[in-house]
Amino acid sequence: MNAESRGMRGGGDREDEALGPRISIEFHFSAHGTAEDLAHLVEMIHQADVYVPEAQGWSPKDKLELEAISRGELTPVQAGFKGKRLPEMEALYNSKKPILLIDTPKGHHTEKRYEESRTVADRAVNLFETGKFEQALLQAKRYAEARHYLLNQRDDHLRVQLQYQLQNLTGNFPQLREKPEIKVLVFLGAAHQAVYEMMERAGKYGVTAEFAGEQVFPTYIEIVRMRKEGEKKIPDIMYAKAVLEDFLSPFFRIIGVTDTNDVFRLSHHCLRDLTMVEAKGISLVLANAGREQYRALWTEFARLGKSLPLSKAEADEILKKYQDVSEEKQ
Repeated sequence: MNAESRGMRGGGDREDEALGPRISIEFHFSAHGTAEDLAHLVEMIHQADVYVPEAQGWSPKDKLELEAISRGELTPVQAGFKGKRLPEMEALYNSKKPILLIDTPKGHHTEKRYEESRTVADRAVNLFETGKFEQALLQAKRYAEARHYLLNQRDDHLRVQLQYQLQNLTGNFPQLREKPEIKVLVFLGAAHQAVYEMMERAGKYGVTAEFAGEQVFPTYIEIVRMRKEGEKKIPDIMYAKAVLEDFLSPFFRIIGVTDTNDVFRLSHHCLRDLTMVEAKGISLVLANAGREQYRALWTEFARLGKSLPLSKAEADEILKKYQDVSEEKQ
């Protein structure tokens, strides 16, 4: 597994400050858009004593099904799992591992706003591809602001719930009491690193973080990260890139790019030198392209001296260039 780790910090205190087992928390951050993104999780689940999956919108029924899978009473297929989550659930099957759900449940106050925000992002793409460039940017800014608020809300919820559920871990799961150390695996998308940082600062548990290779964020998340770091003025070109990235990503998957990080690497490479004048021109090209939008976009990129793949082989070639450039910067 190609992974990058941060060393343990924090006190690694015992569960209740008394003589209970020592609790260590390993955060694993990764993209999770495809089965390929999650393939590395299998061995990590095998090694953990407690599993904490990302599970936004979970219901009591979901919790019961996950627990039944862990006990071996329900297979993942019987529970309806398929596609990208199936290997994760197969690793959990009959493992007898406790599962903690710390994510925002179904009905949480942010649920409706998440749905509304995604509509705003889709509207930004629609406006962009119909030539309404300035309106698209306004919608992109609305979406980025909503993502910033919602990510903060969700990270706070994840942190509070994790701390609360760890307080009486052996009380809820007596089978863990005889272990000298309880290894808790927390799997989250790469955008949630703030949860790890908050737990690390708390200093109560031994905390490590591991990343599935080089993490590449979508431009919208890059904007949110800049906001979190105190950046007040985000350049308009970043919003233009974010919208065009949302437009391009489905095409990259269609031609066979299955790794989510690779989808974002392609986008970053193809859009790296984009200017506002070029972005506005691309918006107009798409508006006049009819059903051949991607072909028209490829022609426009070629005219601008930029690369855009039409096949998996061409995508792999661009990704190789991206890797070469990244290694030169190191």
